[in-house]
Amino acid sequence: MPETDPAIVEALGTIAAEDPNASSLAGTALAWVTGGGGAGRITQERVQRFLWYDLPIKLRPTPEGRAAITSALATALDLLRLPRYAQICRSEATLRVHAAYSENPQKGLFAFREANLASGIYPPDLPEFKWGAAMGLEEAKILTGVQDFLELAVASGELVPGNKDWKRKQRRLVRTYLTTANFQLAGQTPLDVMNTERIQNWIKVEPSETRIRLLSGLANRLLYPAELPPGTTDPYPALTKLLAAIAAGAPLEAENGRLLEIAAGMGLTRRVKGELVLKQKGNRMLADSVSSWRVFPATLLGGNPYHRLAGEIMFALLVDKDSSLGEIITTIRQAATEANYREAGTGLPPSEMSLMKALDPTVLPVAEMGLFVPGDFTSVMALTPAGKAVALEALRSRATGPGAAPWD
Repeated sequence: MPETDPAIVEALGTIAAEDPNASSLAGTALAWVTGGGGAGRITQERVQRFLWYDLPIKLRPTPEGRAAITSALATALDLLRLPRYAQICRSEATLRVHAAYSENPQKGLFAFREANLASGIYPPDLPEFKWGAAMGLEEAKILTGVQDFLELAVASGELVPGNKDWKRKQRRLVRTYLTTANFQLAGQTPLDVMNTERIQNWIKVEPSETRIRLLSGLANRLLYPAELPPGTTDPYPALTKLLAAIAAGAPLEAENGRLLEIAAGMGLTRRVKGELVLKQKGNRMLADSVSSWRVFPATLLGGNPYHRLAGEIMFALLVDKDSSLGEIITTIRQAATEANYREAGTGLPPSEMSLMKALDPTVLPVAEMGLFVPGDFTSVMALTPAGKAVALEALRSRATGPGAAPWD
């Protein structure tokens, strides 16, 4: 209990001498903020989470009670010589968040997220890493470490939320923290530790020994981004041709339908007054597809779990060697049966037709992008060198992405 911390006992005693009820409220608030520990566990993140989430959502006092608890906590934090945290209690941000909760919980939660981001201590997503809504134990610990790191930057004045370019500086600080080896992590970087945890969770997401065996063999290679074969000048020539035609305003052929869907799914195009134009991402892809090539594999292996399973097995089999469609289907059937996928109508293991359809969301875009070696898939199915890089990067994107945990 926090009341066993001498500093907290003294603070609560000082408050009780004037207002016993305020002392009780402050004790309740400190128990939440410290997690039942001492004053040394108080951080800006814990104070904000209590004020802007735990208090209105979990304790749920009346607006008057909420104000009384907030005021009592501010007084206690002043007595504990933590004036920065006391100021959060009295801040305009806290008033806005509480007012939003008084309207309805949805507005309150939106205001909480806005205030949390504006505080500067909640790390943003990076192009190479996105935080998960649900996290493994290691990721949750590292998130706390990043928040403490950013709090120090804010407290020292190195990071001033709201100033010009503060978000760019915040991203730089987060990237530095995540990519610096840490002796507490046995010399690994926090990013490597989180990716390792995500990959391990992803491998076990389906109860299939076949899938686990195949993907475990690739685990170490998925820790780091895949690379295109040396000398690759354009991994997606068909897409480049299409984007060039759109940029020039040239008429498009009817057979470009699926490729147009792929470009839209990659976020490369949009319609303006009925006219198809390139977005900024599309212009970057057209100018340098080698630098932007990872956009495409990141769009693969989405959809429902059954389709993902089929695509993952196919890529795992083809990333290093050729196979036949029959062998791929047989392996997918084995994995799907082990994972207890069944036909909706019969309750039997997936049929060959069902498995073929499950492969379509992966096979069709990869084929449209020209990443299969031309030939008869029934005898041999092979990826081009660029296709193998795309397959590995697609697996990595799924394995290390925020949706790769078993609760997704």
